[in-house]
Amino acid sequence: MNICSGFCGVGWAPNGKSIYFYFDITNGAGMPRDRAAAAGPRTIVIPLMGGEAFPPLPASGFKSASEAASLPGARLVEEYISLGRDPSVYALYRRTARRNLYRIPLP
Repeated sequence: MNICSGFCGVGWAPNGKSIYFYFDITNGAGMPRDRAAAAGPRTIVIPLMGGEAFPPLPASGFKSASEAASLPGARLVEEYISLGRDPSVYALYRRTARRNLYRIPLP
């Protein structure tokens, strides 16, 4: 069984009622660097029916985050997240860069 046709991470909520897929859009092949950086990481949270380990998966696995997000009940989060006991509560990691906006001439 293939889960993703490219790279994706998979995790389950502690209560076992949701699965989440991590997609790093910045690794997209052929995507211009500026567009890829703007796309960033995505997490798709999909509720599971009682007793199942995976939602219905395509035979070749998910090709993109948008394909996984099209499943019924799926929720898209624009960052990497870590689910809590309740899928509506999660922690996320957001990385930012700060740069000096001014140029200071040196003698």
